[in-house]
Amino acid sequence: MTKITKTLLLVILLLLASISQTKSQEVICSGGDYFKNNEGSVSFTIGEPVSDYFAVDKYWLTQGFQQSTLAIITNNKEEDKEISLSVFPNPTYDFIIISADYCDGLKYQLYSFNGNLLQQGDMVLTETKLTLSKFPPAIYVLRIIDNLDILSTYKIIKQ
Repeated sequence: MTKITKTLLLVILLLLASISQTKSQEVICSGGDYFKNNEGSVSFTIGEPVSDYFAVDKYWLTQGFQQSTLAIITNNKEEDKEISLSVFPNPTYDFIIISADYCDGLKYQLYSFNGNLLQQGDMVLTETKLTLSKFPPAIYVLRIIDNLDILSTYKIIKQ
Protein backbone atom coordinates (compact mmCIF):
# COMPACT_ATOMS: atom_id res chain seq x y z
CA MET A 1 0.00 0.00 0.00
CA THR A 2 1.16 3.45 -0.76
CA LYS A 3 1.35 6.17 1.83
CA ILE A 4 -1.57 8.04 0.25
CA THR A 5 -3.76 4.91 0.35
CA LYS A 6 -2.92 4.31 4.02
CA THR A 7 -3.68 7.93 4.88
CA LEU A 8 -6.97 7.85 2.96
CA LEU A 9 -7.98 4.60 4.69
CA LEU A 10 -7.17 6.11 8.11
CA VAL A 11 -9.24 9.22 7.35
CA ILE A 12 -12.20 7.08 6.25
CA LEU A 13 -11.99 4.94 9.41
CA LEU A 14 -11.85 8.02 11.64
CA LEU A 15 -14.81 9.55 9.82
CA LEU A 16 -16.87 6.37 10.23
CA ALA A 17 -15.95 6.15 13.92
CA SER A 18 -17.04 9.75 14.53
CA ILE A 19 -20.34 9.22 12.70
CA SER A 20 -21.15 6.12 14.75
CA GLN A 21 -20.76 8.12 17.97
CA THR A 22 -23.47 10.62 16.98
CA LYS A 23 -26.38 8.17 17.11
CA SER A 24 -28.84 8.81 19.93
CA GLN A 25 -31.83 7.05 21.38
CA GLU A 26 -35.20 7.68 19.84
CA VAL A 27 -38.57 6.88 21.36
CA ILE A 28 -41.95 6.52 19.72
CA CYS A 29 -44.49 7.23 22.42
CA SER A 30 -47.84 8.92 22.93
CA GLY A 31 -46.41 11.92 24.81
CA GLY A 32 -43.60 13.29 26.93
CA ASP A 33 -41.12 16.13 27.11
CA TYR A 34 -37.52 17.15 27.78
CA PHE A 35 -36.41 19.93 30.13
CA LYS A 36 -32.91 21.30 30.70
CA ASN A 37 -31.41 24.02 32.89
CA ASN A 38 -28.06 24.75 34.53
CA GLU A 39 -28.78 22.15 37.28
CA GLY A 40 -29.33 19.24 34.88
CA SER A 41 -31.89 17.74 32.55
CA VAL A 42 -34.89 15.45 32.72
CA SER A 43 -36.81 13.64 30.03
CA PHE A 44 -39.93 11.55 30.30
CA THR A 45 -42.34 9.69 28.11
CA ILE A 46 -45.97 8.83 28.54
CA GLY A 47 -47.34 5.60 27.18
CA GLU A 48 -44.22 3.47 27.01
CA PRO A 49 -45.42 0.02 26.04
CA VAL A 50 -42.57 -1.73 27.89
CA SER A 51 -41.05 -0.61 31.18
CA ASP A 52 -40.16 -3.04 33.94
CA TYR A 53 -37.37 -4.45 36.05
CA PHE A 54 -36.41 -7.98 36.98
CA ALA A 55 -34.20 -9.24 39.81
CA VAL A 56 -32.57 -12.63 40.23
CA ASP A 57 -30.29 -13.00 43.24
CA LYS A 58 -27.83 -10.13 43.01
CA TYR A 59 -28.48 -9.19 39.37
CA TRP A 60 -30.93 -6.50 38.20
CA LEU A 61 -32.22 -5.93 34.70
CA THR A 62 -34.17 -2.77 33.93
CA GLN A 63 -35.83 -2.18 30.62
CA GLY A 64 -37.71 0.64 29.02
CA PHE A 65 -37.07 3.35 26.51
CA GLN A 66 -35.71 5.82 29.06
CA GLN A 67 -32.61 3.70 29.81
CA SER A 68 -29.99 6.20 28.65
CA THR A 69 -27.01 4.65 30.42
CA LEU A 70 -26.02 1.18 31.46
CA ALA A 71 -25.65 0.84 35.22
CA ILE A 72 -24.59 -2.44 36.73
CA ILE A 73 -25.27 -2.76 40.44
CA THR A 74 -24.22 -5.90 42.18
CA ASN A 75 -24.69 -7.19 45.67
CA ASN A 76 -21.03 -7.46 46.72
CA LYS A 77 -20.60 -9.61 49.80
CA GLU A 78 -17.27 -10.56 51.25
CA GLU A 79 -16.82 -14.30 51.31
CA ASP A 80 -15.21 -14.43 54.76
CA LYS A 81 -18.05 -12.54 56.47
CA GLU A 82 -21.07 -14.55 57.52
CA ILE A 83 -23.86 -12.00 57.66
CA SER A 84 -27.41 -12.08 56.41
CA LEU A 85 -28.67 -8.73 55.10
CA SER A 86 -32.00 -7.81 53.58
CA VAL A 87 -33.64 -4.56 52.55
CA PHE A 88 -37.40 -4.28 52.20
CA PRO A 89 -39.87 -3.18 50.91
CA ASN A 90 -38.33 -2.53 47.52
CA PRO A 91 -39.86 -0.77 45.56
CA THR A 92 -41.04 1.54 48.32
CA TYR A 93 -43.03 4.72 48.86
CA ASP A 94 -41.98 6.10 52.26
CA PHE A 95 -39.38 3.96 54.02
CA ILE A 96 -37.08 0.95 53.85
CA ILE A 97 -35.98 -1.42 56.58
CA ILE A 98 -32.44 -2.79 56.70
CA SER A 99 -32.37 -6.14 58.48
CA ALA A 100 -29.08 -7.77 59.58
CA ASP A 101 -27.96 -10.68 61.76
CA TYR A 102 -25.81 -8.31 63.75
CA CYS A 103 -25.33 -4.56 63.67
CA ASP A 104 -22.08 -4.04 65.59
CA GLY A 105 -19.97 -1.66 63.50
CA LEU A 106 -22.35 -1.60 60.53
CA LYS A 107 -23.08 1.68 58.79
CA TYR A 108 -25.37 2.61 55.91
CA GLN A 109 -25.00 5.20 53.18
CA LEU A 110 -27.80 6.28 50.85
CA TYR A 111 -26.74 7.81 47.53
CA SER A 112 -28.64 9.35 44.66
CA PHE A 113 -28.18 7.52 41.37
CA ASN A 114 -25.81 10.35 40.41
CA GLY A 115 -23.52 9.45 43.32
CA ASN A 116 -24.42 12.23 45.77
CA LEU A 117 -24.43 11.12 49.42
CA LEU A 118 -27.91 11.88 50.77
CA GLN A 119 -28.01 10.15 54.15
CA GLN A 120 -25.71 8.04 56.32
CA GLY A 121 -25.68 6.60 59.79
CA ASP A 122 -24.88 3.75 62.15
CA MET A 123 -27.04 0.69 62.42
CA VAL A 124 -27.75 0.44 66.14
CA LEU A 125 -30.51 -2.18 65.89
CA THR A 126 -30.73 -5.35 63.83
CA GLU A 127 -33.62 -3.69 61.99
CA THR A 128 -32.98 -0.10 60.99
CA LYS A 129 -35.75 1.98 59.39
CA LEU A 130 -34.78 4.70 56.89
CA THR A 131 -37.41 7.29 56.07
CA LEU A 132 -37.37 8.24 52.39
CA SER A 133 -40.46 10.46 52.31
CA LYS A 134 -38.37 13.65 51.91
CA PHE A 135 -36.77 12.33 48.72
CA PRO A 136 -38.48 12.41 45.32
CA PRO A 137 -39.41 9.23 43.47
CA ALA A 138 -36.21 7.94 41.87
CA ILE A 139 -33.61 5.20 41.98
CA TYR A 140 -31.20 5.30 44.93
CA VAL A 141 -28.15 3.27 45.92
CA LEU A 142 -27.83 1.91 49.47
CA ARG A 143 -24.48 0.69 50.77
CA ILE A 144 -23.99 -1.36 53.90
CA ILE A 145 -20.48 -0.89 55.30
CA ASP A 146 -18.53 -2.76 57.97
CA ASN A 147 -15.28 -1.04 59.06
CA LEU A 148 -14.72 0.64 55.66
CA ASP A 149 -15.52 -2.59 53.77
CA ILE A 150 -18.59 -2.48 51.54
CA LEU A 151 -20.62 -5.55 52.49
CA SER A 152 -23.55 -5.00 50.12
CA THR A 153 -24.90 -2.53 47.61
CA TYR A 154 -28.62 -2.34 46.89
CA LYS A 155 -30.61 -0.54 44.22
CA ILE A 156 -33.60 1.11 45.93
CA ILE A 157 -36.60 2.16 43.85
CA LYS A 158 -38.73 4.88 45.43
CA GLN A 159 -42.10 5.29 43.75
